[in-house]
Amino acid sequence: MKSVLTSIRPKWCGLIASGKKTIEARKTYPKLPTPFKCYIYCTKDPKLSFWRSKTYAYADDRSHNMYDIRGNGKVIGEFVCDKVDTLFNDSGNLENYMHDILPEILKNTAMCLHEFGAYVGNRGKGKNIYGWHISDVKIYDKPRELRDFGKMRAPQSYMYVEDE
Repeated sequence: MKSVLTSIRPKWCGLIASGKKTIEARKTYPKLPTPFKCYIYCTKDPKLSFWRSKTYAYADDRSHNMYDIRGNGKVIGEFVCDKVDTLFNDSGNLENYMHDILPEILKNTAMCLHEFGAYVGNRGKGKNIYGWHISDVKIYDKPRELRDFGKMRAPQSYMYVEDE
């Protein structure tokens, strides 16, 4: 069965692991029926790292315990995407969107208004932002290498992989 390997920055990995981020905002989405499995590749970041211990996971610029394992540049876990919604499009009532819809989107994506606005940018006509709903998160005790998935390079956004 096909699954998805998706690249996510350490900050967002920490928020997904903690349950504070329940929607991943993306400019595209996989052409797979929901639900589908997403493997989380934690990107390399010179300033921030994703750390995993036996009992918790977090993103920080340094480890808080000498036994914590760094996840940058590795597959740190997985989740099930059980639904994909359109979070933003160029049609509809903007006032209604700003007051009723956007606050809930910001909460679930764990983004501030500035981050979401920068991500949406100047989207052309018909260019949407999609929300991948995150459920059944599993953070691995030991991060896995890309080669475990038959890949040598990390995806820019996401790529299809064969499920184990």
